[in-house]
Amino acid sequence: MCSSCVMSSCQYGGKSLRDVSDTLLESFFFYFFFFMQSGAAPRGNSRQTQPIAVVSQPQPVPIAVEYLRGAPGLVCCPHCSHLVTSKVTHVPGTAAWCWCVILAMAGLICGFCLIPLMVRGMQDTHHSCPQCGNALHVHKR
Repeated sequence: MCSSCVMSSCQYGGKSLRDVSDTLLESFFFYFFFFMQSGAAPRGNSRQTQPIAVVSQPQPVPIAVEYLRGAPGLVCCPHCSHLVTSKVTHVPGTAAWCWCVILAMAGLICGFCLIPLMVRGMQDTHHSCPQCGNALHVHKR
């Protein structure tokens, strides 16, 4: 029973103060989110149930291991047969080392020739399975 009522015919139906406050909070959030987002004003105490639209996302489709590029992808691991998102590591590739040699021969020494080793676009992408740790694919630049 709520603390302000003595009779059992309370307007809150004999609920505790906590239950009443929870019901009031739920009603407030319902009116706030529904009416503020739709732009409609509440009409008195009428509680009409609105149809609920359920939007479902399509299931992701795994790609073949050969089509992995610079970003992680959803694949079926050929080693452990789990559906996983590949773990990606970047390693300086042949293009980065060739540019380092070209820049060094052009006279850019003192560390400037090492800049291509840090450029992500010149690094090879190594994909591995996070479940078993085996290598899946290497995307060379």
